[in-house]
Amino acid sequence: MRRHGFTLIELLVVIAIIAILAAILFPVFAQAREKARAISCLSNVKQIMNSNLMYIQDYDESLNLYFTGWYDPATGTGGQWWWRLQPYIKNWGIFQCPSVGNTSMAVDPVTGKYIGDPGWGGYGYNYSHMSPCAVLCNPGRAPYKLAAYAKPAETVVLADGQGTCGTHDPGVASQTIGCPMCLGSPPCTGYPHYKLANRHSGGGSYGFLDGHAKWYKLEAMEGLNKKANNLFGHGQGPGPSGGD
Repeated sequence: MRRHGFTLIELLVVIAIIAILAAILFPVFAQAREKARAISCLSNVKQIMNSNLMYIQDYDESLNLYFTGWYDPATGTGGQWWWRLQPYIKNWGIFQCPSVGNTSMAVDPVTGKYIGDPGWGGYGYNYSHMSPCAVLCNPGRAPYKLAAYAKPAETVVLADGQGTCGTHDPGVASQTIGCPMCLGSPPCTGYPHYKLANRHSGGGSYGFLDGHAKWYKLEAMEGLNKKANNLFGHGQGPGPSGGD
């Protein structure tokens, strides 16, 4: 019995069809993966905001300070905001944006070696209104109170952060976000867009002082950033433009 194989033309046709299907489907798969990461990120931010509310209630409605000290390799703990929320979450993975992973900048002051501080995961804290220099630069001064913010549902606590001061590297996940209405002097306005990220389909996850979380497109968030809307605390709460 004589067997017939594929001709060269038939093989080329099959390969061409596969290539066309791959070109069509790969972007769809990539979009699906990014959508899944964005959903996971928003869930992370929501859980962080829930833990932030629990912290505030446990500490007589005092807000969580952005920073009280660097990572200590001797104790394995640090003074950044995420260390005070971890007891309420008990899961370091929540502090890692799925599109970023850990970008720790913690360094052992003795050996100079990199330390994996688990909180450096891409979520930037709105430090200029949650705990600005009026608090951080004055040791012993009490944190701001929740009641000091007239519109907690419109005040951003943290968001997907991106960029650095000075080097303006858009590929670096930032641990702070900046208010465009309050930070007007380069080089520390942040890059791009005052450290607000666009890594999730052109936008990012935002967590608010009342505990809710929402995805915003970067351009939409910038368009909403007006004093009357209070997104970053200005005008309706403590901070450089709100009674500091």
